[in-house]
Amino acid sequence: MNPHSDGIHPPHKQVPAKVTAYVDAGIKELVELLNAIPNICTIESCEGSDKHWAFVSLDYGVDYTNSDKVDLCALVSFANNLWDIIKDSELNGISVAGITDVVTISIEWHPRCHPSLIIMVEHHYIKQLVNILHLWHNEHILNKQQSMSQNLEVSHLEL
Repeated sequence: MNPHSDGIHPPHKQVPAKVTAYVDAGIKELVELLNAIPNICTIESCEGSDKHWAFVSLDYGVDYTNSDKVDLCALVSFANNLWDIIKDSELNGISVAGITDVVTISIEWHPRCHPSLIIMVEHHYIKQLVNILHLWHNEHILNKQQSMSQNLEVSHLEL
């Protein structure tokens, strides 16, 4: 919850800011990549070990200006899309066979908190997951840029 919304004073508008956060070296690239995706804010991570899987906990679509309200449908949709990307990477030969056996995605509720998405990955497959998400992220950005370019061309032709 926004600490500035005490019912007396209006809450201040919250905006994303790039800050330095200390994370485990082995999960740094995944955390940075996830934070580059719109509507994502990572909140906790660990690179894991040979005996423990790595994880990243994140918020998706949380409205920090409105009592931390979360769009649960958007969160579930994002989790489903993320799983499809991972699953399709295996089917298309982009990732190693069995990647879906070493990655899990779940949504967790904690007392007094909104739902968070948890991505867990077997420690030795962090880099593989980063590579999958890099390809998806770059394709997503390219598609967005092409769409914007086409919109500008249409607008220019209409003039």
